[in-house]
Amino acid sequence: MIDIYSKIFKDIFNACEPYLKHDYLNVRGDNSGNNKYCFYSCKKVFEETIKVLDKSRYNGEIIFPENIVFDIHNIYSTDEIVKTSMCYIKQKITIKDGIIKLSNARETDKKERIILFPIDGIYSFSCGNSDFSMVLILEEKNEDEYKIKNISVFNPIRNDIFVFDANDGCKFNDKKIAMDNVYGDNQTNIIFVNDGTSKFSFDLTKLSQMTNNLFISKSIFSSIVELLTTNKNMCIYKINQNVLPFVEFMCNISLLNTRNVGEHIVIEKK
Repeated sequence: MIDIYSKIFKDIFNACEPYLKHDYLNVRGDNSGNNKYCFYSCKKVFEETIKVLDKSRYNGEIIFPENIVFDIHNIYSTDEIVKTSMCYIKQKITIKDGIIKLSNARETDKKERIILFPIDGIYSFSCGNSDFSMVLILEEKNEDEYKIKNISVFNPIRNDIFVFDANDGCKFNDKKIAMDNVYGDNQTNIIFVNDGTSKFSFDLTKLSQMTNNLFISKSIFSSIVELLTTNKNMCIYKINQNVLPFVEFMCNISLLNTRNVGEHIVIEKK
């Protein structure tokens, strides 16, 4: 990744870490699954991200997920989080058709854009579980198409940063990971992604019969990070198709293949 973006992303993570930790501990103390912490955490992450980008004179686009889903009954739109933020109230930003721009940014032919997932695994966060992350994605425009250049995944509880970069490969806390050396066996591992949008409708005993290694996860990015660095093959059930291109990019950087098989995705080492 371009050095300037590497520093910007780290500054964003550092700025957001205390708020995510604070609200996470409040959720654990509350023990009621109250979603108010999640909403305000997402808003604070957004505000801190804008502050860092503004200070760095970034003038590209910022993309937010279309909806932030807490559970099947609590869905907040991008507009609701953005337009209640101090950055919007103070006219630091503008938003049009889901694309966010800094208000003082010059109109240029900027080729980069940043996609922000304030909390990936928000259902996990709302339950006081630590398997959630904050994700920043850098894309670069090539002719009329945006291509992923970098995915940075930050776990604020463990203070770990995984970076998947088109040029530099995979790094963990600034150290390169040799994927060939991290696999212990040939067994297939399964991730069942419970993102809070529906109840368990799949018979998990069927999955258990297929493998001894069954992971029930709420965060797809954190799951990929964990399993890419510990296991050889995996299946992902109930993956959100919107994040599939990002998963494929991470797997490619980590010398893996992905393929669709019915309702799930199989990821295998090349």
